[in-house]
Amino acid sequence: MLEDLLADLRPVGRKLEQVGADVPWSGPPPDVLVIGAFGRTALAAEMTRTALSAEPNLSVLVVDEAENWPEALLNRPGVAVVDLSARGGLLASLERLLERRSLLREVSARREAPRDKLAAASLEGEAPPVREMRLMLQRAAESGGSVVLAGEPGTLRRRVLRYLLRSEEDLGQDSEVLLVEEIDELNPVQQASILRLLQQGRRVVASATPRFKQRVGDGSFRSDLYYRLGGQPVSVVPLRERRGDIERLAHAAGLPETRDGALRRLTAYDWPGNLRELELVVEHARILAGDGGVDEQHIQVPEAAQPLPAGAFVLRLPRAGASLEAIEREVLRQAYETAGGNVAEAARLLEIDRGKLRYRLQKFGLGR
Repeated sequence: MLEDLLADLRPVGRKLEQVGADVPWSGPPPDVLVIGAFGRTALAAEMTRTALSAEPNLSVLVVDEAENWPEALLNRPGVAVVDLSARGGLLASLERLLERRSLLREVSARREAPRDKLAAASLEGEAPPVREMRLMLQRAAESGGSVVLAGEPGTLRRRVLRYLLRSEEDLGQDSEVLLVEEIDELNPVQQASILRLLQQGRRVVASATPRFKQRVGDGSFRSDLYYRLGGQPVSVVPLRERRGDIERLAHAAGLPETRDGALRRLTAYDWPGNLRELELVVEHARILAGDGGVDEQHIQVPEAAQPLPAGAFVLRLPRAGASLEAIEREVLRQAYETAGGNVAEAARLLEIDRGKLRYRLQKFGLGR
C-alpha cells in the first residue's frame, strides 16, 4: 500500500497550482498528506502551512530537496521532507509519520474517554501486594520509563495502563507512548520492532500474561527486550487475594445499595475471572434488582465448592498452565515421597508396573 501511495506522487505535484484558502483534502484529515513539490517549493510550503493551520497535528510528507525548505517547517515534528531519489528514506519517513498519526489518535481517544472508576479503584487498597503494585507503577510513571504489567486474565491490565497514561497527560507529561497488549505473545518479528522503538528512545507500556518471565527463560521472548522494558514486571494482584477490597471495588463497578447477604456472597466467591467477572456480576445484579436494593439472590455467582468425598484425587492446575511433562513429574514425585522411597509401594499407588515406574523415575531424575 505504501508503494502505491508513493507511485502517485507526481499527479499530486501537478495539482500544486490549486493551493488556496481551502485545505487540500475533503472530509476528515488524511493519515498523512503527501505533497510532491518537484521544484515548486514555495507552493508546496504554502500548502503545508495551510494544512497545518487547519490540522496542527497533521503528518505531512513532502518530496523535495530539504535545503530549499523553510527551517520553521522542517523543524515541525509532523513534517518530513525527503528527496525522491532516496526511496528507502522516503519509505521510512512515511512509516514514521503514519505511526505518529496512529499514536496521536490513540492519545486523543484516551482524553475523550470517560474516567475508568474500576481501573482507578483497582490501584487503591492497603494490602501489601496492592501497595507494592501501586508504588512500582508510580515510580515508572514519575521516571517516564517503560513498564510491563503482568497478571491473570480479567485483572484489567490494559485499562489500568490507559488510566495511568491519562493521569500523566493531566499532569502535562509526554503522551506519545506506545501501548502494547500481551507483549509476551508477540512473534519474533514484532519483538524486534518493539526493541527498535525502545532503542530510538520511545517509551513502551505493556500488559503481559502470568507466563511472561517463563517465556524469557525458555527463549520464546527476547531477553534484551525484557531488560529494555525494565526487567521485573509489575504483578497485578488477583481479586481472590484482596477480599478486603471487594466491597469497594464492587461499588466502583457500579454496585448500588446492598442488603444483608449480598456483600457476604460477593466476598465468599473466589473470582477466577477477577475484576472483569466482578464487573459483569454487578451489571447483572443491577438489572435483576431494578430500582430496588441488591439482595443476595441478585448476586449470580457459582455456589461454594462442596467438600470432596474421602479418598478423592485432586489435581490443581496452576492458573498460568503447565506442561503435561511437568504434571507427570509432579505426580511421580508425590507418589514416591508418599511411599517413603519404596518403588514397589509407589508403583502400587499409581497402579503401574514396577519396571515402568523405575524407568519414569530415572527419566525425571527422581529416586535413587
